[in-house]
Amino acid sequence: MLKVICIFALVLVVSVHANRGCRPICRPDVPSKAVCATDSKRQVCHRMSQCQMLEENCRRRHTNRPVLGQTNAARCRDIKAPRRSGACAKLRDPRNSPRVDCQRLKCRSPDKTVRCYRCSHNNCQLLNVCQAERANCQRNPFYRLRLTNRRHCAGMKPGQKSQRCRPIRTTG
Repeated sequence: MLKVICIFALVLVVSVHANRGCRPICRPDVPSKAVCATDSKRQVCHRMSQCQMLEENCRRRHTNRPVLGQTNAARCRDIKAPRRSGACAKLRDPRNSPRVDCQRLKCRSPDKTVRCYRCSHNNCQLLNVCQAERANCQRNPFYRLRLTNRRHCAGMKPGQKSQRCRPIRTTG
């Protein structure tokens, strides 16, 4: 009976020790998203794929080192090659960036076709592509104008102030 208990304990110790090692997660045939990762001190950044970060975190846990966490991709802009590390770049303060004059914004599209645009407050407006770009330049990203069905702007005139979107009747 003592032999059976000793053998069972030995098998248990060996299996626990074998499972403690980190198994590879990355596979060459499965693409993984590239991320910028850093440790808790946030001074050294690592550019790697998501699966490589998971593998590295497994190794770090077993050696009692701090794990890597995903951070803003702009922090890795100075690291050129994948699977490299280096000093983290500082994030730029958006308040100090140069202001864009939205009314003098150069239009990228020569198309003057008027389309219906809708904002998140269910207001619609008929604008061409250049007018929509200029309007979105001034807006918060959460309230940008988005292209919508032309029937939502039924009865509106081009360039008119935004109005409540018209409901579209569905047949059914």
